[in-house]
Amino acid sequence: MDGAVNFYKWAYTTKGGSTFNNMLVDTDGDYFIAQEDMTFLLYDTYEHHGTLPDTDPKYQVDGTYYTNIAFQPYVLSNAKGWCGSVMATNPGALEPMAGQITFDFAFDVYHQTSPGVYTYSSTEIVRDFEMRSYGTVSVDVRNELGQYPQVYSASAVVNNTSPDPLLHTAQVGGAPADPNQYNLVSFMGAGVLEKAGKAQCGILNPDWVGGVGLTNTSVKKYTGLLDATDETSCTTAGGTWQDHSYGGYAYILRADGIRVIEAMDYAAYSDLSNVPSVIGQYAYNNDESGISQQIANLSDVDGDGIDDFTDNCPNTANADQSDKGGVDSTLADGIGDACQCGDVSGDGKVTNSDAVLMKRHLLGLPSSFDADFCDVNGDGNCTNTDAVLVQRSILGLPPGIRQTCTAAGN
Repeated sequence: MDGAVNFYKWAYTTKGGSTFNNMLVDTDGDYFIAQEDMTFLLYDTYEHHGTLPDTDPKYQVDGTYYTNIAFQPYVLSNAKGWCGSVMATNPGALEPMAGQITFDFAFDVYHQTSPGVYTYSSTEIVRDFEMRSYGTVSVDVRNELGQYPQVYSASAVVNNTSPDPLLHTAQVGGAPADPNQYNLVSFMGAGVLEKAGKAQCGILNPDWVGGVGLTNTSVKKYTGLLDATDETSCTTAGGTWQDHSYGGYAYILRADGIRVIEAMDYAAYSDLSNVPSVIGQYAYNNDESGISQQIANLSDVDGDGIDDFTDNCPNTANADQSDKGGVDSTLADGIGDACQCGDVSGDGKVTNSDAVLMKRHLLGLPSSFDADFCDVNGDGNCTNTDAVLVQRSILGLPPGIRQTCTAAGN
């Protein structure tokens, strides 16, 4: 960026802590991130590293400076896109990978009257914003008054490759894989804010306050968008018609960080030849703190064709992976029906009916009862204590149900 155009008023430094969590990628490469799992921090500072003499004495020293205007970006929709990791030999492999996502977002604009003190100015909304981890984006525009030339450019670093511009190209896979850049990734996107008169319909946050002298910008103005075409239809639908105050201004939103793989389906990706951290049948990946964690166990103790890391009954064969519910719930709980301890009735769930069947069995009364599911406290027996623990668990009381029954392989 050109320091001659007072870039310190318009440039912002990415802060650590902006995150995309729980990113889901299927074997077709479809990419999904829920709105609530995407977080951007407040942009109110920049790191000044001058390469040319600055005529303003205030900015002659390199360092961190507070900006005149602060931006709080936030996401207004789920993100969808594609991820190239499915084209690699393994999503955890040391190979070039890239992806792209599209979502709606907004940013609340504040005047920073003094460091850490803000006055709300406006909210700018962007639909169908595209962020990607490859290629170069550039903007070269003026605002709607023909002022302030805005000439910005940024290049993303394809995942697992060197950021050296002599090695990197705009083509996915153009740069060689670099062990020192394993799981390091950048996402970026650019655009120009729509001019005044092209407003959007936002769903107002009931906790929104705005105002002056604020020291906390964590409450965002909107929670989502409505598909209204004018102010009347927006208001009728319960929305708020939001115009743009900075129409014609360009922006680049970029984030550099680390990709953390929490788990994957190694039944679909069993090739570990290019995964850096493999010990025996176990694959590992570092978390955001740099601590090694297991992401895959390729062993299959029960021989049902599902590796132990993803098997919902690792010690009990259940190739269908059926999971009809959990404790007093019809929602899948990650424990397969074939090993759901406490489910003596065999319906895939643990309910008060199971506690009743346990007690009838212990009293010698007729009951449809499978003793292999009875032991929920780990003592190796089926007793009244197990029935009581099931009843307590249904009420949400400790200590809960343990996976210690015979059906779970114990």
